[in-house]
Amino acid sequence: MAIREPGDTGAMESEVSWAAAVAITVPVGVVLIGAGFFVRELAVRGADGRLQRNRLAGLRSPATLASDEAWLIAHRAGLVDSVRGGTVAVWCGAISLLVSWLLAMFGVVDAEGVVVTWSVIILIGVAAMSILLLRGFIYGNRAAKALTASGES
Repeated sequence: MAIREPGDTGAMESEVSWAAAVAITVPVGVVLIGAGFFVRELAVRGADGRLQRNRLAGLRSPATLASDEAWLIAHRAGLVDSVRGGTVAVWCGAISLLVSWLLAMFGVVDAEGVVVTWSVIILIGVAAMSILLLRGFIYGNRAAKALTASGES
């Protein structure tokens, strides 16, 4: 990004066009919002028993897959952090879209600046979501291991 002097009419173009900026920011923001809602729904379904034990979705480890009871207890133990992780993803996607739009509308930065700002928001949000989901998994797995160790399953 180069700084233009007043009155400079030279053909100084940003390395990232506005079309590319939109093509990058909008789909990823929308996918992140959708993924957040999906994670939240899986967490709730797992905790209330609507998500049956399986090898594709949910908190899957040898301890959680040991029995239906261990599966349910794990999802209940990990519910709060899993829902928080999904919520962070939804908010991060929405905020990234809003900030990108505002920066573009008011011309605060050029297209490259919008993409950089958007990338920082996405990276922070995805990191926070990942930490919360990992924490939910750890709590759930511990609860399932405790159940299995106690011989109640």
